[in-house]
Amino acid sequence: MWEGMHLSAPVVPGDPSFHHEATAPFHYKPFESTPPMYLAMLGNRGVIEGYGVPPGTPVAARSVEDPRYDGEATLLSPPSQAPMEGAGARVVTWTPNHAEIALQGAAPGQTLVYNMNYDDGWTSDGGAVVDADGRVGVVLAGAVSSVHLTYRPTGLVPGLFLGLAGLVGAWLVARRGWPRGISGSESSGVVA
Repeated sequence: MWEGMHLSAPVVPGDPSFHHEATAPFHYKPFESTPPMYLAMLGNRGVIEGYGVPPGTPVAARSVEDPRYDGEATLLSPPSQAPMEGAGARVVTWTPNHAEIALQGAAPGQTLVYNMNYDDGWTSDGGAVVDADGRVGVVLAGAVSSVHLTYRPTGLVPGLFLGLAGLVGAWLVARRGWPRGISGSESSGVVA
């Protein structure tokens, strides 16, 4: 415990554009064996082989060290789904649950691939969101110059509603007191 409280952080240069790296790029001094994710976040980097991810979880996002890395956003052209000459995509703004991607030379039917893990919670204003080899793909519905992607976990809204209903119910019970006869300590209603 003492060692963990006496670590010092290095100066972490912030990268203007978010990207993934295979392993943690920054470490506390003295060196700690657990890769520090917080320092990577300060540097605007994602870590593919980070701790906290359950074993067996598929990770499709590619690090800059991966030979298959084709950028944080890429335009593919059907039917070969290969990168298209003269077309381009770049991430303009990024948060963990939102991205704005600027497009150049995009055409309907092309697939925009965003270098994040695919999940059913992704939505887009540029077309249908699809699983693009484990990454987020958007089949462009028209000739657009930008695409906004948003992530909201499936079940979030019903879960928030149920949680709020439970809090209101608990508040009402606490305010009025527990109704008599429900606790089981009351008599069964039979008079002897």
